[in-house]
Amino acid sequence: MKPLRLLAFLLLLPLCAVAGNPRIAEFVKNLGDPDSWKNGLYWPIHVGASASPKDVIDAYIKTDRGVDRFITQYDIIATEKVAAPMNSLSGDYTAVLIKSNLGDMIVLMENNGADWWVKVFNIK
Repeated sequence: MKPLRLLAFLLLLPLCAVAGNPRIAEFVKNLGDPDSWKNGLYWPIHVGASASPKDVIDAYIKTDRGVDRFITQYDIIATEKVAAPMNSLSGDYTAVLIKSNLGDMIVLMENNGADWWVKVFNIK
C-alpha cells in the first residue's frame, strides 16, 4: 500500500468505530455507571444459541419479568454487537433498540451457550 493511502486509511479508521446507532452508542457509554445496573437480576431465556434478537425478545416478553411483561408490541429499530464497559460483567453483548408500547428501550442480551442473559433498559 502506498504511504499516502495508508495514512488516509489510518486517519479514517477511528471514524468507522463510531458508526452505528447514536442512541445505542450513548447507552453503552453510560453502562459504566453503577446506577444503570440497579435490579439487575439474571433470568435465563432458553431459546437456543442460534436464536435471533427477535426470538430472544419474544421469549423474554412471554416470561414474568416485572414491568417488561407489559410490552405488548414492539419494533426493532437497530441491533448492534457492543462491548460493554462494566466492571466484572465486561464482555460482548447484543444491544437492540426497540420502540414499544411502553416507549423506547434497549434490550441488552448475551448468549451463554445454552441460554441468554437479558436486561431491558428504558431510554429517553
